Amino acid sequence: MIYLFISCDSTTYDYVQISGKADSPQEVWEGEAETEYQFECSDVSWGDRFSDESSVRGFTENVPDLQDICPFCNPIGLGLVAEDFNRDGAIDLVVGHLLSPPLLYLNDGQGFFTSEALNGVVPDVFHIPEKDRGIRSLAAGDLNGDGWIDLIWGGVGLVGWYQNQQGRFLPLEILYTDSETQLGVYGNIQVGDLNGDDLLDVFAATTRATGCPSCPELDPQEGDALGLWPDLTLIQHSDGFEAQFLRTDEIGSNSHIGVAVDLDLDGQLEIYVPKDLEGKSAFWEWLNGHWNDFVEDRGLELNCKAMGFSVAELNADQELDFCMTCLGPPLCMLSDGYGGFYDASRMLGFSIESYQSVDPPVGWSGHFADLNNDGWLDFVQASGASDSEEQQYDLIWAADRMGGFSEVSFVAGIEDSRDHYGLVTADFDSDGYLDIVTTGPGHPPVFYKNKGGNCGWVQLLSSKKHTTIEVEIGEQRLIQQILGATGQAQNPSLFHFGLGEANKTGPVWRQELGMSEAERIRMSVYGGNRIFIEEQ
Repeated sequence: MIYLFISCDSTTYDYVQISGKADSPQEVWEGEAETEYQFECSDVSWGDRFSDESSVRGFTENVPDLQDICPFCNPIGLGLVAEDFNRDGAIDLVVGHLLSPPLLYLNDGQGFFTSEALNGVVPDVFHIPEKDRGIRSLAAGDLNGDGWIDLIWGGVGLVGWYQNQQGRFLPLEILYTDSETQLGVYGNIQVGDLNGDDLLDVFAATTRATGCPSCPELDPQEGDALGLWPDLTLIQHSDGFEAQFLRTDEIGSNSHIGVAVDLDLDGQLEIYVPKDLEGKSAFWEWLNGHWNDFVEDRGLELNCKAMGFSVAELNADQELDFCMTCLGPPLCMLSDGYGGFYDASRMLGFSIESYQSVDPPVGWSGHFADLNNDGWLDFVQASGASDSEEQQYDLIWAADRMGGFSEVSFVAGIEDSRDHYGLVTADFDSDGYLDIVTTGPGHPPVFYKNKGGNCGWVQLLSSKKHTTIEVEIGEQRLIQQILGATGQAQNPSLFHFGLGEANKTGPVWRQELGMSEAERIRMSVYGGNRIFIEEQ
């Protein structure tokens, strides 16, 4: 297997080729092609760290609002994806536009964007009301294995894609069409190798079913009294996709997200489908050619209106933990050392004592990210609509050196109170610090510029989702894993590590799906460098 490591301190890449797999962990690269920098790291403060630069960055077009079509419908997010779609080294964006094609925002490398619409709208296959048409969710992945990141979408009764042909998207295509008397509302899309055959598959979580006027009359005995529908799995074969349905209970599913994640770090993806308060959750693993549900064994039947999901290593046991955005503060679960998890939200400091609104926040997209490069992962979430008229503010919980978190949103300059569903973090302007972009109905995307500083950082860009990186920084060892779309947004295939005052990481271990412990790739990286990792 050949890996390409590309080192740069801008968006211009220098190529370094090395060989891998090793029979045992070893130093395959010490970073001789990198530039060594020195960092003082004298500013990790949160005061006015972020400023809204949306309009000057090129974000001027409103995201559509479903309530303009259906005033009595619940507002929804329409998908936000961050990836380097044209392979120029800069992170681009795609924003869903419901009945219109998604908008592609191309980044010039300094964080200034130009927009263009993709080609093709979703056809009205089922003759359904206008409120049920269009694209509800977006995800990204190299679906056909040609090295270019494609865009996958979900709608009512439909799943499809925009194929990326060497940096240009081809017209919309449909990959799957429901054929039953009811249609699934595919509000979250995941792309990953779900069954370990090296082909990318698609998982579509459903929140409910909706009627199909052009379908035969539904027999009440076959009906779904709760309005639920099974989740959809599209397993890729050499000749196309095979549809498989997964039910969290006998009727169907009720979830805003389905997360493809290697939570136990065994090299095989699981699918976690947390419930939306009512119904039942599931934790699917592909074993012996079948899907098996281990939600009870893992302690993951949680009472949370689950929206967003992000993993990190929070309790120094070298196992992955996770936080989910919910109604209220995030629900954070720590590994118990025996394959299960326990709720440590309050112990970690995830509370809403400083929240400015009377009603609790409704969290949507949520991510761990080191926003001030002090070497500790913070947590940031988009906050969307609730049942009241109260405004919803996006939130940042800052990590401290004792392993806890405190809410710093307003201090940091996060002051936009409009509803947001999608949120991504990336170094859009190539200054070594993570910026924030959020999206919500009825207004343009919001670009929060990070003021930066003088702390060390390392960025590792991966050509594959669900790659796991372990890195030693000072006395702590961090674990990050690239996930797909959760809570209406998908972060780029980018690992960002703040180094604080360090000028170099300790050992970095890289593990892809299917790799054994003995096959992991190990390296060390100087701060101030971007490394691109591509499998050939």
